[in-house]
Amino acid sequence: MKKTLLSLFALFITTMAFAYNAQIDGIYYNFVGKNAIVTHDAVVDHETDNNAGYTQSEIVIPEKVTYNGKEYSVTSIGDKAFIGCSSITSITIPNNVTSIENTAFYGCSSLTAVQWNVKKMNDFDPHSAPFNDICSQIISFTFGDSVEYIPAYLCCNMSKLTSITIPNSVTSIGVWAFNGTLWLENQPDGCVYINNYLYVYKGEMPENTHIDIKEGTTQICGAAFGGCSSLTSITIPNSVTTIGNRAFYLCTSLTSVTMGNSVTSIGGYAFYDCIEIISIEIPNTIKEIGMYAFENCTGLTSITIPNSVTSIGKGMFLGCSGLKSITIGNGVTKIDEQMFSNCTGLTSIAIGSGITSIDKEAFEDCSSLASVKWNAKRCNDFSSEEILFATNPITSFTFGDDVERIPAYLCYNKTDLSSIVIPNLVTEIGASAFQGCNKLRTVEIGKGITSIGDKAFAGCSAIYSMGIDAIIPPIVESSTFNNVSRTTQIKVPCSAVAAYQASSYWNEFTNYVETPYTLVVNTNDNTMGNAIVVKQPTCQDISAQVQAQALPGYEFVKWSDGFTENPHTVFVTSDTIITAEFRVASSTPVENTYDSNVKIYANGGNLHIEGITEDYQIFDAFGRMVYIGRESVLSLPRGVYVVVIGNEVQKVVL
Repeated sequence: MKKTLLSLFALFITTMAFAYNAQIDGIYYNFVGKNAIVTHDAVVDHETDNNAGYTQSEIVIPEKVTYNGKEYSVTSIGDKAFIGCSSITSITIPNNVTSIENTAFYGCSSLTAVQWNVKKMNDFDPHSAPFNDICSQIISFTFGDSVEYIPAYLCCNMSKLTSITIPNSVTSIGVWAFNGTLWLENQPDGCVYINNYLYVYKGEMPENTHIDIKEGTTQICGAAFGGCSSLTSITIPNSVTTIGNRAFYLCTSLTSVTMGNSVTSIGGYAFYDCIEIISIEIPNTIKEIGMYAFENCTGLTSITIPNSVTSIGKGMFLGCSGLKSITIGNGVTKIDEQMFSNCTGLTSIAIGSGITSIDKEAFEDCSSLASVKWNAKRCNDFSSEEILFATNPITSFTFGDDVERIPAYLCYNKTDLSSIVIPNLVTEIGASAFQGCNKLRTVEIGKGITSIGDKAFAGCSAIYSMGIDAIIPPIVESSTFNNVSRTTQIKVPCSAVAAYQASSYWNEFTNYVETPYTLVVNTNDNTMGNAIVVKQPTCQDISAQVQAQALPGYEFVKWSDGFTENPHTVFVTSDTIITAEFRVASSTPVENTYDSNVKIYANGGNLHIEGITEDYQIFDAFGRMVYIGRESVLSLPRGVYVVVIGNEVQKVVL
């Protein structure tokens, strides 16, 4: 036992004495996996926090080190790495470093110069920036040519900095990266630009200020206009690609934002509390919108997220109580938590086709949400614990034509729904999708359906008619139609009744009706003529008849199935669309009752009226007046026109 205690004590002493794995070229390292972490030396005076191992004045940390024949990448500057090293005057930090502890340079009282070569590092906050303790003494801070991002708060409060050079490699600057620097404070009032970045607005902003951001600016940095309560409008040029985090945070008087068509990202909290904005047009170049970007924009009434957007952050419209309608583009794949929480005025939403998951709290407290247009092709299922629209008074739920599956529990217990139409591409209706919709009266299900899940329509006791266009009966469970009357009318395609009556659980229904295939007729150009169905098909007689009627000046050519007879008999064995094709008549008859020196004719698609000395009128084939005046040449759409001069008329075909 005594021997064991002595061994543990020896291990403790060894650990205390050797806090590092190796010293290489005067720098101490620990090794984890393939990475090297810069650390303090073994001897640290814990009363004074002096790190006795570092005595050199210039520290250059390499990108890689070799130890015991193995190469390591230097990725971190650890806790208290250079603590109390009062001899260090300059330090070079390499490209590979991805993290620096906020105590790394604590007490480095002589450090005045930093060479920063880090390509990209996560943001710091005001309390974790690595140079916090010594920021006021640093005179020189140089960025290497490989740097792409300057983290938030990196050089904040470095009051002795008099100049900064930002290399062209930098693509973004974090929030308040340079606030409190002498170099920044010496800028004139107004917008401060760094290279092509609008960094910040400094000085007192007059009331009702409008700002035109300088052309050529590529980024509005984080918090650039944060708290500018006198800013009322701003124009963002086409050159800007990025709007940083909190860029217009608390701009409480901002009413108008004109956004250029090159912006690709809007940062988190970018328009937080911009309560006067009524509408904002998001250009179709945007790909990413950060979390809470429009939180508390209570004046916002409508917004469309274009198809270009692929990522939207959580809580983006939290508290937007004035928002009435929103359209989410097809590029977005997820609606995160609190996305529309407390949007008490929201009445309608259109959900894009790309959505695959929605957080259960996305529509929390949307107490007016009544209409949903659901275009999500294949959204993940919900569950009884995460019912999406549980608290929303939805009365209308419409599915887009591209939807392929209905998620489980999607419309669970929506007691105000009266009808549902399931489009043709839907193959599956999830479990309990419409369970408890006890006012649902009519259901139409498209031809693609192959399965309807457990309890999908359970409790829908008001259903009196259900149309199903699938010839092969979809698979259902014993509880799929719990509490649905078995005398409900079930409408199925011609000759499909026998298959339904022989299929499990469908055979419990007793009121089957055959429905014929549909025939729809249209034209290649409604201004040339019209077409109608003279006789619709039935299950007993699949022959139908269509007829085309050309308007004056045009002629019927053929049907889309190649036949030229008119009327035309069509045999309908599936849902069919047929089109009548018209063209301008081969001759251009002219009826002239005007006897004078005025010459009226068509040439080159234009109407010419020569010798006119008074106003004339022109009417189209539908009797609508399209012109009054005395122009000698008019450009009009092709068609038949009547020219009226006094009591005389002439018809012309263009």
